[in-house]
Amino acid sequence: MLARKICFGIGITLIANSVSAVGQDQNTEILAAMNRLVLEEVHELREKNRKVRQDPFSLTKSKTVQKDLDLIADQISQLELIETEFERNKKRLRDEFSKYQRHVAENGPPSNKEYGEYLKSSRAKKEVLAGQMRERKKEVLLPHQIKRLNQIAMQVHVRDAGEGTAIVHPDSAKLLGITNEQKTRILERSIEISKKLEQEIKKLKRKAREELLEELTPEQRNKLDDLMGEKLELGDQFKK
Repeated sequence: MLARKICFGIGITLIANSVSAVGQDQNTEILAAMNRLVLEEVHELREKNRKVRQDPFSLTKSKTVQKDLDLIADQISQLELIETEFERNKKRLRDEFSKYQRHVAENGPPSNKEYGEYLKSSRAKKEVLAGQMRERKKEVLLPHQIKRLNQIAMQVHVRDAGEGTAIVHPDSAKLLGITNEQKTRILERSIEISKKLEQEIKKLKRKAREELLEELTPEQRNKLDDLMGEKLELGDQFKK
């Protein structure tokens, strides 16, 4: 989500600001350079998210989680205040990024070194904010609630990443005492099982389709076949 916001924000702001500030050629150069840098940042964020578990303390916003933790009204109120301040500080960082965008639009694309230093500084600020939020929320929650919160976070990780990936995650692997050899076997087995599952799902879909079409008369089925024509394997194209 953050990556998409960055891309969208850069596209809109640069187009709006730079068209009036610089010539068309320079504008194209700025957009090309920034698009390249943003794509690199998006890729890096995706790779990081593949390896990092969701912060357990970010789950305290969920009403379902709050109920499961048996939070009292005062705890919920304190957590909401912490979250509000956290969001306010994140907005401040986004405003700083917008200011940087305007600077780039007016002065030309930055060098890789300059942009790298900016990203490093920006990430450090975000990590500091997240760390402060976690520490403040820890003070609000009781030990058994924190333990339960970590359990829920593990459930979310398994749901989103799959058991194989979740189990070999560095944090989980360390707690479970999983060896490097086990990691390799688990990941290979996970891929194998996923392929088998995909084939089974395809079989079930075909079976379900045939059962559904049994409700049609032979004439209606023939008309449907004529409407669809010869089958074309489209893969994942046109999926929404």
